[in-house]
This record gives sequence, structure tokens and C-alpha cells, in this order.
Amino acid sequence: MVVLRFCGVVQGVGFRPLVYRTATELGLCGGVYNDHSNAIVLISPKKHLKLRAIKPMRLVRFYPCATALLDPSALESSMRLLDSLLPKLPALASISHIAIYPLYKAFSIIPSLAAIDLSALQAQFHILPSYLSTHLSPCSPNHLPNHSPNSPSISPTLPTIPTDSATCNDCLQEIFSPTSRFYHYHLCACTNCGARYSIIDSLPYDRARTSMRGFPLCAACKQDFRTPSSRFYHAQPISCNACSIELRLVDSRTNSVLARNYAGIELCARLLAQGEIVCIKGLGGFALICDSANEQAIARLRERKNRPHKPFAIMCKNLAQARELADLCKEEEDALTSLAAPIVLARIKSKAKPTPKPQKPELNTIGIVLANTPLHHLLLDIFPNPIIYTSANLESQPIITTAQEAASLAHITPYVLDIDREILHGIDDSIVRYIDSQIRPIRLARGQTPHITPLPCTNTAPLDSRSIIALGAGEKITPTLATATHAILTPYLGSLQSPKSLARLEDNLSVFLPHIPAPTLIISDTHPRFETTTLAHNLAKEHSATHLSLYHHHAHHCAIWGEMARDETERILSIVWDGSGLGADGSIWGGEFLLGDCKEIARVGHFMPFALLGGERAITEPKRIAYILAKCAGHSAMIARYEQILEPPLIALAELKPPVGHTTSSVGRLIDGVAHLLGLVDSITYQGQAGALLESIAQEAPTKDPYPYTITHSGIIQWQEMIAAICDDVLALESSFATQESTLESTFATKAHIAYKFLYTLAHIAKSFALRIIADGIRVGLSGGVFQNKLLCEILGSMLKESGITYSYHTLVPCNDGGIAFGQAIFASRVMLQYPNPR
Repeated sequence: MVVLRFCGVVQGVGFRPLVYRTATELGLCGGVYNDHSNAIVLISPKKHLKLRAIKPMRLVRFYPCATALLDPSALESSMRLLDSLLPKLPALASISHIAIYPLYKAFSIIPSLAAIDLSALQAQFHILPSYLSTHLSPCSPNHLPNHSPNSPSISPTLPTIPTDSATCNDCLQEIFSPTSRFYHYHLCACTNCGARYSIIDSLPYDRARTSMRGFPLCAACKQDFRTPSSRFYHAQPISCNACSIELRLVDSRTNSVLARNYAGIELCARLLAQGEIVCIKGLGGFALICDSANEQAIARLRERKNRPHKPFAIMCKNLAQARELADLCKEEEDALTSLAAPIVLARIKSKAKPTPKPQKPELNTIGIVLANTPLHHLLLDIFPNPIIYTSANLESQPIITTAQEAASLAHITPYVLDIDREILHGIDDSIVRYIDSQIRPIRLARGQTPHITPLPCTNTAPLDSRSIIALGAGEKITPTLATATHAILTPYLGSLQSPKSLARLEDNLSVFLPHIPAPTLIISDTHPRFETTTLAHNLAKEHSATHLSLYHHHAHHCAIWGEMARDETERILSIVWDGSGLGADGSIWGGEFLLGDCKEIARVGHFMPFALLGGERAITEPKRIAYILAKCAGHSAMIARYEQILEPPLIALAELKPPVGHTTSSVGRLIDGVAHLLGLVDSITYQGQAGALLESIAQEAPTKDPYPYTITHSGIIQWQEMIAAICDDVLALESSFATQESTLESTFATKAHIAYKFLYTLAHIAKSFALRIIADGIRVGLSGGVFQNKLLCEILGSMLKESGITYSYHTLVPCNDGGIAFGQAIFASRVMLQYPNPR
């Protein structure tokens, strides 16, 4: 008997039913079952089968030590199965590799309720219960009698947990078909869609190990569950109106149920029409919604959630409605309609109908997500407008997953639309943006994680039974688990500034840790005050592991290197621009040019540091940064202006040599200062606010000359002349308004042109520095949160192409701090491979 071990996303995606149907059609005998995070297929020999020469297949791994033990007819049957199976994989499935070897060990004592033995697998094909994985143990090639240390090995596999996905078209038809038993049912799901990660308690993935376990199936659902031709065949989340999981609209002030099931959705729509805010349950948590055309409702939501400026996402019924709000390219439309159903940041349509109001009027972008659950579809089928859609959580708290937590938001809304199925693992919405001709991740969460990816340059890595936990930095935490060869990107968590956030992180890790080798390396940022640093220290103690730390921008470098590297010795020039991170010299970095592979990284250039006047308060009060920039530039008129509005003690601090406050080379903080010089922002209330404002107002200027700047021989970007020129343009603009002149002395004396020229200059700096460094095929990688700015990225991309420079932005992980853990994991994996016992 031959064993085929399918590794990848093969559980909870309709893979076993597909194998069953395909094997049955081919007349094969054997069985298939889930084994931890893999799918195991057993193929029995078949008599009188014409044997063919075995052709190499990209995903298939044969092992020399095992080939001689394979039955030829069973092997031929296996290859015929693969020929037919692989071209028609389910939409949610993906296979990393397939290992083929003999069943060296037969059944051990199997519980009597199994009612199946080895002879049954020689007569027909079966879907076997997952608990048999503890009794039926096909031996891996690593333990075969002829296996030698030089033979290829199967590396320890990471748990391949399926992601939550949007409602498929078939289920959508069902919920709107009056003759269907799923008509108007709020939890319709099949093998191709619905909740997965958010409801999984443990692996292997079966209904008994999910939050569906307490809901018995009706006769019709049982029949579908057992019928191979049904798309509900072995669909673990199946339920219908006859075995309904109740939906309730509750008034949390009185704890009274206002309506149930579809009537609850109808009442929710009426409340939205009346200008109310409602808290509704989604796949990974609760969301706050209101009418996107009701300015008073949006204002109340902003006030009650303490979110004065940060944009809200908007949920549309379908693509047609989204097109009324935004100018969408094909790639953005494909992302919106994908099974991951992320929030897509797109450009607002100039004459959108109805006028979208989730963002402040100065922004030209809008976050759009399409209805992605039956509840969403049913609600937006009744309610005519798109809805404001934002996660139901307070600042620094994780997304809410229970009705009890939702009731605690009564100060925002008393109305809670709950479904009686537990969310076991909270998960936010993913966010993507189309930048420089590709969809780029901004936040990895629902529909995109958990995700397993091979680590770069590890094809020849030896078998290693150790693992890594990488925790990221202080914000946008997206932990990564890894072995020496593969990493699993786990869902975004945000910050760890509250006990609930820390508990959510521990809960998320608990899903994966039982299925990976014992962690021996725990890696975090070097910053001593980050919660992740403390947690890493504690986890290292708990697991008797080594705690490694990596500088923030080195982790960014490793992350983009990990997406680009062709071999483990390749050096790249990484341009890492962000808001802040502790540098190797103890100062705050953020405008870095780094050269190296993932082990040896040199700082070859950076922006000239400047003081954060008064410390961290400068991050939220950009007037402090603007003042220091003007002083560094020696612009007396602008200095005088700021000294009229700043408190005398701050001015006194700025006069000290050096000024009191941390110094930083941050491009993100430089952008904050320029935005204040332009009068775009008085206070920063969310990350990236200044950059978003600059991008939104920027208009291409009639010249391609950058503002002046200098790059010193030692690689220091001296930006003082640029700031002086910007100050000149700002004052010229104000002077022209004061005198009502129609012709400005400065060509760029409009805010839109100044903003564009500033971003153009940043791109020019990056290109100029790259031209100084690149040689012998060195490529350029760009990382850090500044590169979420679409306009900057596309200006820079055009410049690099024109200069013949090969470059890469992130496509696997976010360029922001959500990619830090991935970079840490890559660094730790090289340490693991280099040192047998890194302690």
C-alpha cells in the first residue's frame, strides 16, 4: 500500500471529498483522512493495471530509500490519482508538496467503532475518521529501514490551518432562493466558504473540534454531509434553517431580545435607516456599522469611539455599488471579490453617488470591503446604502468576539446583532492596496492568515526539529512561527498594551504551538520597553529556549531580503523608511540605507538626525518637529513664526546644544514636520496621518526638478536646503494670498505642488543613493511604513526603472511593522542553521 502525504492547506477546504470522488471515479481502493495538519491518502495495489513510466511532478517528492519498497501497481494508481486530482483543487486549497512512500506500519489495534480494517481499504475507497491518525501511522521515509543520513528528509511540518473565507456564489444563490432550506439563513456555508480559523479549537479539522460541535445536524444536513456529490459533503460548518444557529438582535441596556433570525436583520436595517449605530457579529469579531450617507450618525460614531480623524472603512453590497464610490482597477476589483475579501484602499471617485463620508474630506482614498458573510449580504439586500464598517474595539484593545464584550460598548450603541456560534479566535479584516502595479498587503488578517511560506534559500537545509517564535515590535504585531525551512504567518494582533491583547496573543499561539517542534529560539525587537520584549523573555524561560533580539530596521531589512533573495549570500541595498525604531547606536532610526544579507547588515547611509523636541510628544504634536526643521535649515522667517505659537519653555529647550529630546533620522517624522509647515495637520491622531494628507493633496508639478539636498561622502542625507526651499514656497504662497496676486513667484507655490515636489524629492534621494551603491548586480529592496504611500512608491518605482535599477516592494508581508516578525524569523532561522545549539 502506498502513502501520499499532502502538505499544505488541505483541511477544511473540501480536499478529502475531492480525493474521494476522484479515486472513486478512477476505480481506486484505499482511503483518506486528516492527520494533524496534513491529509493522508492510502492507495491499495490494483491487479491487471498497465504500468507507465513515472514522470517527474513538481510537487511530488520521492525518496531513494523508499522507492524500492513501493508496490508498482499502487504507485501507478497513485500517479493516476494525482494526474486527475491536482488540476481541480478546491478554491481554498493549496499544496506545498506531496511525499510518497510505502505503508511500512499497518493498522495497530483500532477502536471497534471504527468498523474498518486494512482489508476494507483493498475493496473500495473510504473517507476515514480523523481519530484513526492515532492508530494508523504510516512511517515517514526518515524512519524507513534503508534511510541514511544523506537521504532527503521530510522537515517538521507546520500546522496548515484553513483561513476564513467569503461566502461563495453557490451559497449566495441558496440564501436568496425561496425554495432552498437555506433561504434567508445567516450562516450558510459549504466546503468552499465560511468560517475556518475563527472556529477551530484544535486539529485535525473536524466538526467536533470546532465551535460547531454543540449544534446537531438536521436530517437534510446529515444527508448532504454524507453525499459525495454534494458541496456540503464533509462541510464541517454546515447548518440550515431546520437546525438553525440562532441570531438575536439585543438591546444591551435591558438585555432584551428585540428580534430573532431574519426578523433581526430586518430590524437592524430599520435601525440603520433611523440613524442608529449597530454592533454586528462577523466571521472574526464584532463590527460597528451605521449608514454611510448619514453624517450625524458618523459624527456620533467618531465621538463615541474617540476616532476624530482616522478613516472608516465602508462596506458595499457588491462590486457594482463599490464602483459608484471608487475608481477601481482590475486588480483592486479582483482583490475585493476574492475569497479573502480584504479591505481595499482605493481612490475615491470624484463624483461618487451616494457621497461616501467615512473619511475626512481632505483624503482622496477610501477603504472598501464587500459583504462577505450571509448576514452582510442579507442586511445589504434590505438596506439601500453602503454602511460604515469598523471593528468593535476600543483603542489598544483587541477586536471583540463575545456578546458580553459587545454589551460593554453600550456607550457607543446598545444594539447588538449576535449569532449563537462562538468565535474561538478573533481576527480583524485584512487590508491591501494597489501600489506600483501590484496588490500589496497592509494588514495580514482574515482570509490571508494563517499562511505558511517557505523561508528563502533553505532547499538544502538539513532536517531540524527545532522551531522559532518571532513576536515583532511594539505595534502592528503579526507573530510568525518558523522552523529552519518554513514560516507560518499568524493573524495581525495590533499592540499588546492591554491584558486582553496579551491574552489574545497567547490564545492565538496556543492554536499552533502543539503542532510544531518545541521552540528553542524566541526573538523580539531590541527595544527594552516593548511588551513583546518582555513576553519573549518570559516565553524563553517557559520553554527553556534562547531569547534573541534584533534591531528594528535590521528586521525590516531581513523581511524584504526574505522576499527577494535568490541565494543565502546575496546582498541587497534595503531602503528602510518609517516612523521610529531603536537603532544600533541607541538613537531613533527611520531613514536608513542598509547593505547586506540577513546575517551581516551594515548601515551605509541615513538622513541627518534631528531632535524630537520634548521627546515622544513631538510625535503627536508635529509643530515641534516643524520648528526644529526650520531651525536646522536656518530659515529665520519660519523660525520666528513658530516662536510666536510655541511655549517659551519649548523654545528654551530648542536653544540648548544639542536640543533636549531624542534624536531621530526618521523619514516618517520628517513627513510629519513638512505636513505641519504646509498647514495640513495640527495634531497626529493615527499613524501615517501626515503622509496620507500629503499624498491626497499632491498634484504633479510642471517641473521634474527636486528640492535641493546633499548626500555626503559618508552617506548622510543633508535635507536642510530642502526644508529651507519648502519654507520659502509656503511663505510665498501665503504672501500671494494676502496680496491676491494671481501669479506666484514660486512655480510650486501651491500646497498641492509643494506636497508633490516634496514626495518627488524623497524618491529622488532614494534613487540617487541607490545609484551610488549598486554594483555587481546588487538589487534594491524597500521596506518600512513610509512605503505605504502609493504616490511616493510609484514616483520612486518609475525613477528606478528609468535608471535600470532592479527593485522590490513587499508582496508577502506588509512593509510596515506587520512584517517585522517575518524578518525576525528569517534572521533566527539562519542562526538556527548556523549553530547546532544557539544558546
